[in-house]
Amino acid sequence: MRTYLWDVPVDLFSKEEALELASSVLSENIFKQVVTLNLEMLALALKDKEFLKILNQTFLIIPDGKWITLLLRIGKQVNTEHIPGITFVEELLSRNEKVKIFLLGARQEVIEKAVHNLTQVKKSTIIGYHHGYFNDDLKIANTISQLSPDILIVGMGSPRQEKFIFHHRDLFSFLTVGVGGSLDIWGGFVKRAPVIYRQWGLEWLYRLVREPKRYSRILVTLFTLLKTVCFKGKP
Repeated sequence: MRTYLWDVPVDLFSKEEALELASSVLSENIFKQVVTLNLEMLALALKDKEFLKILNQTFLIIPDGKWITLLLRIGKQVNTEHIPGITFVEELLSRNEKVKIFLLGARQEVIEKAVHNLTQVKKSTIIGYHHGYFNDDLKIANTISQLSPDILIVGMGSPRQEKFIFHHRDLFSFLTVGVGGSLDIWGGFVKRAPVIYRQWGLEWLYRLVREPKRYSRILVTLFTLLKTVCFKGKP
């Protein structure tokens, strides 16, 4: 079931339902895009018409973070499970152990370490990878297409990762998912927030303390949401 926070779509599947849906298309050899929607991405979509258009054509949009599920409760009177993107992808790979994976994003040393950890610790089958700092999008997309993975995992931040995926959808006959900073966590360069922070929806606070440069991004997100509430009312 799909609903909307203002104009931004989000799906109301449980984690198990979302995992089953994503797993079911792995053998179909068709393009499918998964988005893990957090509060910052919601604010971006309210300002970026192209990003919003992409979301409206996305196969699966999961509510990544308790702030999204809180807005759903306030605006739609809907109680739904929040599904952290990194958890979703890790469990998707665990239940589909033989899938071929391509990783894209982060710095070279980060992506190399992430590949090592995913192959050695989680026993994933990674058939290719590339860092996220490149100018020739089409060249990278063609390389990925030729390797024909079952899953393309892109960690380049939003909306860059979603736009890269969508713009090259005609080349991608497989499942794609944007994971933001998950590659940094898999690479061991960033620690994931402790469980207590995740339970209370405070991962953003943990990251802010460790990365003060994120302060301005959080302010922009809050300003956009407050302006939307003032002009459009509750979601």
